[in-house]
Amino acid sequence: MARLVGMSTDEVQASRLEIARNFAVAHHVYVVLKGHRTLIATPDEKVFINPTGNPGWRPAAPATCSPA
Repeated sequence: MARLVGMSTDEVQASRLEIARNFAVAHHVYVVLKGHRTLIATPDEKVFINPTGNPGWRPAAPATCSPA
């Protein structure tokens, strides 16, 4: 995201919600900004916050999953 908005990662992290919302509105796209409390911003100025998980969580790759 930092490259897309021309800001440093620290600057984006300092204003994640506003930057995600503004980018989504300006470019008419949905933005998913991963990290602590992943943000989903919509082109109609809505922002959803996922309070679960953590930035290090990744689902297992299908090839590594054990059959049930």
